[in-house]
Formats: sequence, C-alpha cells, structure tokens
Amino acid sequence: MDSILLILDAAASLKGQNIRFDLTGVNSEQTKIIKYITDNDIRNVNLINFEDEKELNLLINYSSVCLGIFGNSKKSNLGIPKDLFKYAACRKPIISKNSLALKEVFTPGRDILAVENSAERIASMIRELKNDPEMGQMVGHMAKKKIERDHHFRHSAAMLLKAMKKLKLR
Repeated sequence: MDSILLILDAAASLKGQNIRFDLTGVNSEQTKIIKYITDNDIRNVNLINFEDEKELNLLINYSSVCLGIFGNSKKSNLGIPKDLFKYAACRKPIISKNSLALKEVFTPGRDILAVENSAERIASMIRELKNDPEMGQMVGHMAKKKIERDHHFRHSAAMLLKAMKKLKLR
C-alpha cells in the first residue's frame, strides 16, 4: 500500500500539468485507494482493472513512462516485479525506487531511472521525462537491449545450469 500512496502523492503534486496516471490491476486495498484519491481530490489518476495480459500489454504500449516499485516493505527492498521486464521489453522508460535488488538486474541511469523513495523524486523524474522525451526513449531502448541480452530464456537456462554444476561440485 505504501508504494501506491507514494505514486498517488506524486500524481497529486503533478495536478494541472497534463500528466495522467493509469494504475492497473486489482489491489486488495482498492477501497482505501479510492478513498485516498477522493479525499485528496486527485483527478489525474485512473484505476484500470484489465481483463487479460493482452489488455495489459496494450496499456503498457500506450504509456509514456512506467513506474516500478516503491515503498519501505521488505518486498519492495528485495524484489523486482515481473512487470519491469514487460516494460523494458516494450522499450518504456522505467522509474523505480533505487534498491540493491534493482541493481542486480538494471544499471541505474542507463537502462532504468532509479530515484529516491519519495513522491517528490518520482514527480520530479516524471517532469524531467516530460520535458526531455528523448532521454526517456534512450533509457527505454537501453532497457530493452539489457533484457534481450541478459534475461533471455537461454541466458537464464545457462545461469541455472552453471549454478547446478557448482552445487554438484560441493
């Protein structure tokens, strides 16, 4: 929930700047999210419940920027959402919280935009991308190249085999 609240606070600070947030998926905290949006008069956020992966892929392809994971939970510090790989495959610039887990897969500043875990930094990076779309295109392009090079199923299979061989040696 803290991840969503940071994004909603970033959206609130960008009111009136012709920036829209489409938040996808059903969240167990949906009623709290709707109440937060209503209570804070956040009008530049759409909650979209997609039916299938095809619909989600269309939403990703129509977006200018994709947001990763934020917040202070253990999951946000140790995990990398699978959606980040989808965003990268679609050449979308990704803004996400700077974490050790993120650095295991991406190179901040090169193929992902890793920011401080705050609504102000999220909003600032969104503004920066709006004012410099070429930067977003470059980061999105580098993210796609990174995924194609380092996270193709053949690469993953080779890494798994290497790890299994190491285990057999012990």
